[in-house]
Amino acid sequence: MILQTDVTDIILAERHERGKLLDDQARVIRATLDHINQGVGIFDAEARLVGWNQRLGSLLSLPMGRLRIGASFEAVFGRLPMQFEAMTPVALMGWVAAELRPPLEFSVRRGDELILDVFAQGMPDGGFVLSFTDVTAERAALVALSRANETLEARVMERTLELEDALAHAERANASRSRFVAAASHDLLQPLSAAKLFISSIAGEGLDPAAQVALEKAQNALMSVEGLLDALLDISKLESGKAAVSVGAVSLERLLRTLAEEFTPMAAAKGLRLTVVPCSATVESDPAYLRRILQNLIGNAIRYTAQGRVLVGARRRGGVVRLEIRDTGPGIPEYAQNDIFKEFHRLNARASASEGMGLGLAIVERACALLGHPLGLQSEVGHGTCFMVQVPLSEGPDLPMQTVAPERRCGPVAADKIAFLVENDAELRRALGLLLEKWGMTVLEAASGEEAVALIDEIGILPDIFIVDHQLGEGMTGIEALAALREAHGPVPARLITADRGAALQDLAATAGIEILHKPIDPRALEAVVARLSDPTT
Repeated sequence: MILQTDVTDIILAERHERGKLLDDQARVIRATLDHINQGVGIFDAEARLVGWNQRLGSLLSLPMGRLRIGASFEAVFGRLPMQFEAMTPVALMGWVAAELRPPLEFSVRRGDELILDVFAQGMPDGGFVLSFTDVTAERAALVALSRANETLEARVMERTLELEDALAHAERANASRSRFVAAASHDLLQPLSAAKLFISSIAGEGLDPAAQVALEKAQNALMSVEGLLDALLDISKLESGKAAVSVGAVSLERLLRTLAEEFTPMAAAKGLRLTVVPCSATVESDPAYLRRILQNLIGNAIRYTAQGRVLVGARRRGGVVRLEIRDTGPGIPEYAQNDIFKEFHRLNARASASEGMGLGLAIVERACALLGHPLGLQSEVGHGTCFMVQVPLSEGPDLPMQTVAPERRCGPVAADKIAFLVENDAELRRALGLLLEKWGMTVLEAASGEEAVALIDEIGILPDIFIVDHQLGEGMTGIEALAALREAHGPVPARLITADRGAALQDLAATAGIEILHKPIDPRALEAVVARLSDPTT
């Protein structure tokens, strides 16, 4: 028996539902495509248009007739006025005709204002989809950002060049200032030396007490000027980085003993008690700069302490020695403790020039930095101040310290001796001549090295000592003049006088075997040199 059932209505119902479902899905897809901000075109395996959204037509300005079901890819996009970036129309058509279509990205321009990023992707059924995104605003932002970066880089470069110019200008100004200070100091040392020598030449000439007092005050004033010039030269060398140091072993015992002898009379004159505690340690430093550091610190302590005492001592801590200078002065307010190391800064603005020009601590700070010696300060208003300098210990042999000029002698110290002065400054030459004649010497003079060599050849007399300035203007230098004299007459006793304290000249003189007397010339140091002519054991 065969049973037959009529399912026509069921199948028709299912087809109706399926069609309705597909229509609903198509509406959802259409609504989705129309909702997004990209233009989308969908093509089947034969490269025929099967779907699109309204955004595609507006982005590409496509005529309505082109966007229709079944339209070919070439019919839709073939004649659009677009400029391709990183892609060509031929290459794009080749991709469309290929069986395997890898993802593709490129950009197109429509006119001068619209830029579109294009993404093409193949689909499993062999078709493909293209999406167009408007990136005009983003590209404009990138261009603006790039221009801003270029402008910023240009401004940075401009400012950098300005800063480099300013730095170069500052360096030139600083170098010019250093050269000016050195040159001005040298020019001032010439008349200062002459003044000191003139005063020394009339000392002890039976002057009445009032004149003698005035003479001593003039001498002290000249010494103050000399100290200021020395300080300016030190600051100039330390700031320019041309200060030459010779670091080695320095005996604190000798250094502190010498400083005690130097400053005890100064402290006693103010009614202060100066105590220098002996120390047997040997430290690693430059003897001249270490002495100058301690001189300035002790001098400041005595200068600004009205009553009480000044204590100088050393403490060993591991591998270093901490040198301390304590006083019972007024103390330094905390707000002013950084300013005291500035040039020409003094806590008492109404202090006289005789109390210092505010350069001592500036020299101390720079010299400590140059030597790598940490500098410390502890102070409390009304309870005094303590400066501390930390110096490493040393095991090496001591470096020679600066010699202290001997005491003045009375009467002729080199009678019947002949001195030859070679100095282009007439006033200084005259002052030196008067002083040497006072000591019993016969003085010959010349203004240049060439004149000196010619005069010796003419008179046929070889002096007992040559005192020769190094800077003689045009022509021979002092060292060259002495070399010519020695070549012609053999070794001759000589001293080179100069205001140049540079290491280069010192090395040059040392190589030539010539000792130096620095300007302004200390009459006591010159007297000691002359005295050795009469008594070589002195």
